[in-house]
Amino acid sequence: MKVLQVMASCARVSGVAQAMMNYYRQIAKEVTFDFLVFWESDSNFAAEIEKLGGRVFVTPEPGLRNFASYWKAVEDFFRVHAGEYDAVQLHDLYLNPVVFTLAKKYGVKVRIAHSHSEKYSEHLLGGWRNWILYRSLPYLATDFWAASIAAGNAAFGKRITSTAAFAVINNAINLERFLFIPEQRTQVRREFNVPPEAFVLGHIGRFVEPKNHEFLLRVFSVVKRYRPDACLLLVGEGGSLRPAVEAQAKKFGVKDSVCFAGLRTDIGAVLSAMDAFCLPSLHEGLGIVLIEAQTNGLPCLVSNQVPAEARILPSYRQQGLGDPPERWAETILSLPTNRLEGADRLVAQKGFDIRQASQLLVNRYEKLILKERSA
Repeated sequence: MKVLQVMASCARVSGVAQAMMNYYRQIAKEVTFDFLVFWESDSNFAAEIEKLGGRVFVTPEPGLRNFASYWKAVEDFFRVHAGEYDAVQLHDLYLNPVVFTLAKKYGVKVRIAHSHSEKYSEHLLGGWRNWILYRSLPYLATDFWAASIAAGNAAFGKRITSTAAFAVINNAINLERFLFIPEQRTQVRREFNVPPEAFVLGHIGRFVEPKNHEFLLRVFSVVKRYRPDACLLLVGEGGSLRPAVEAQAKKFGVKDSVCFAGLRTDIGAVLSAMDAFCLPSLHEGLGIVLIEAQTNGLPCLVSNQVPAEARILPSYRQQGLGDPPERWAETILSLPTNRLEGADRLVAQKGFDIRQASQLLVNRYEKLILKERSA
């Protein structure tokens, strides 16, 4: 089987790319993924994709000013590769009038719309644009997938999510990569000059508005009053707001207690260095970092905008974004101080073990493709 994944980029900072690569590593012997992207990054999965047997193709960036060139590039692609793909899986759904129209024209019968967010866009104008463009999804897509029920309802509406054409595809992970390891805790803390007994609050995400870093810093500044030894470990890069976040850390008087870790490939080790995890996002499709953090056994405090599917451990807490930073800080300081043993088993029971989830995905591809071939 051969599936074309259409998304913005294969950058390592992309949660969508990370999620699909988690699957591809497991199923590459059964399913080939090619990637059609419009944005290139210096740090990406291209080399790994090629090693697994896939390819990466780059088009011009879509937009009003170069719509014609994007359409032509996508049509040229499908013309050259006509008959090559069993399915097209689109992750940037606002592109569906172009991608699905041309995929259908050149004979791709299985066209999967995959939603990863419960918001149309991070920006108001983009949200209105996408709301309009999403209207064609029921007519152009054959199947509808989402990272959570909330992400599905937002993109497709309950009329579709209540049918057999809809499925939740868990953002599953390799659980072994995120287990708590005491030696890694010591090593990472030493790297950032964090004392063994210090309280470390962690966050992983790009520096973009939906991640709500400013509010997180306000919360941490309150935590710091009660735990003077506290440190905030911010993992990730990408987005345009890092300079603003650094300035806010200085403004709130916590600059010397905030560690900017940048992009890391050893997320399990970094999680092991933390004592609690906080995700005050304005919106999330699921929050794959929460699955990783809970696999590590970390107690988590998240906003009430995170889908219910992310809740796994009994130490998981939710807080309203309307609550003041003082209340968030109070909840953080009341979280269990010990990691839950066997957390990975609970995560697996919820369907987030990539070994189990990947076989379910292969079965789903086979079912859809066989159905269309026999139609």
